[in-house]
Amino acid sequence: MNTKLHFKNFGQGDPLVILHGLFGTLDNWNGMAKILSERFCVFTVDLRNHGQSFHDDEMNYKVMVNDLVDFLQSEWIYECHLIGHSMGGKLAMQFACDNSDIVKSLVVSDISPKKYKEGHGDIFNALNSIDLETVTKRSDVQNVLESLGFEPAIVLFLMKNLHFNTITDEYEWKMNLPVLTKNYPQLMGEVCAGQKYDGPTLFLKGDHSDYITSEDYPLLDKIFKHNQVQTVLNSGHWIHADNPGGFLQELNKFYNTLAIP
Repeated sequence: MNTKLHFKNFGQGDPLVILHGLFGTLDNWNGMAKILSERFCVFTVDLRNHGQSFHDDEMNYKVMVNDLVDFLQSEWIYECHLIGHSMGGKLAMQFACDNSDIVKSLVVSDISPKKYKEGHGDIFNALNSIDLETVTKRSDVQNVLESLGFEPAIVLFLMKNLHFNTITDEYEWKMNLPVLTKNYPQLMGEVCAGQKYDGPTLFLKGDHSDYITSEDYPLLDKIFKHNQVQTVLNSGHWIHADNPGGFLQELNKFYNTLAIP
């Protein structure tokens, strides 16, 4: 089994690695990666059990950190900037705390290190209720998700995981749904407990999201000595999709302070 993370890369410059969230893929970040490639060599990756990367029964931040270490070594990357969203943000924080000598800067999009209540149960229930062996066209799955009341943006996001296997002539999920379902509580757990990262750190929060609140600021200050929190207007949890211009503006302000060309 090939255990190297599937990736794409764009541009030249200092390496910048982007980590997607739960149910996501690297393709969610294509547009942003191409813009950022004007000043970085950008790597987008599919995390394990997502997208085109390998499936494995283990799914926690320890093994995902190891995956990322192996990936960077395979690409001869000794230092990099990190951006992570949601689950990818938790991974980015844990990676930075474990490998502070590698991470030159850290951007975390709409997530904090704290433990979260499990809030994706409706999505897991919906996905697990669909018998893909009976699905004959993509619209069958889309109709089920829409009938369950999911917002159009969520339906579109989830549908990007649906893949037609030309060998078996059946639809299948790109993600490893059984493993994600089983390990979901771990993915919502606390990261960086008792650790620190002293590099420059930017937390971005959506003004319509409650994933980061002012109550989290003491914890952020405790772990991330040089952090700042910026709110992006007109955005929810998926800031980079809801307001890409506002997201990019905050990134550029942050990277300008680091004197990155």
